[in-house]
Amino acid sequence: MDRINIALKVRRANETQTSQTNMALTPAMRALFRACFGTVGLTSLCLALFFWVEAQATLYLDREAIIQGQWWRLLSGHLAHASSPHLALNLFAFCLLAGYTEYRSRKLFCLTLLAGLISVNALLMSPWSELERYSGLSGILNALFVTALYLTARQLGKTWLVLVTLAYIAKLSFELRSASVGVVIPGWPPYPPAHIAGALGGLLSLIVYTSINRGSANQQQEHVQ
Repeated sequence: MDRINIALKVRRANETQTSQTNMALTPAMRALFRACFGTVGLTSLCLALFFWVEAQATLYLDREAIIQGQWWRLLSGHLAHASSPHLALNLFAFCLLAGYTEYRSRKLFCLTLLAGLISVNALLMSPWSELERYSGLSGILNALFVTALYLTARQLGKTWLVLVTLAYIAKLSFELRSASVGVVIPGWPPYPPAHIAGALGGLLSLIVYTSINRGSANQQQEHVQ
């Protein structure tokens, strides 16, 4: 009987500990979801479009179709993907970069998405672009990389920022010269100029973001004085 009682007590103690752990995790998971719901929402939308829309070509950023009035392609083209590997690689990078950026600053996250979207679309619709059709998040991912680099550098210091920035510039230069991104995606060749346009969009978002913060800080100082 003593052994049975001891076993029951141990079991109840384990169940109580597990319950307390689950109760502690639940608020943490909810807080994380609230902090990154934009990343979760866009990731879910990309998955839904890929698996529920059979004719992915109807979503691609098609220059001729846009000129004819199908303006939604300026947005849907970035959410559509040409193949499962294309989708998986983009979403993996997006969850890391977007999740980190949104967790640190939702304002910067939104500015980066908007600036990246505008800069990549401006390139693709310009005479300098050789593409007729485009799809995927890769251009916007480069905008997010720039902002994530900025946020990380604020913690790790300027030396780290300089080293990674130089490595990133070297990567973009290599992509332009070789027309490759180091990863071959079946059925959908990469387009390095869109990556550079995205990176410029990321820089633009940082300029706007720092200007807004500087203006807010100056206003607060004026009120204090």
